[in-house]
Amino acid sequence: MRGISLDPTDPLINEWVVVVIGSHFAAGFAARDLGDTGPDMDRRFAYSMTYNRDAAVRMAKSLLSRMYAP
Repeated sequence: MRGISLDPTDPLINEWVVVVIGSHFAAGFAARDLGDTGPDMDRRFAYSMTYNRDAAVRMAKSLLSRMYAP
């Protein structure tokens, strides 16, 4: 697991993204905060889940490019 701080102008600033890639499994999960306030259990998110390996790899590459940007 790895977390990083994003630039406030990054399009992913309000998203939660998790990618798992293994030799026989791949998955990607992305959720966008809908801007609710209050207790965490009352907040809402729009989300998407995929088990498509190509999509998960593209998600991982996008995240890695942010971690190791020049």
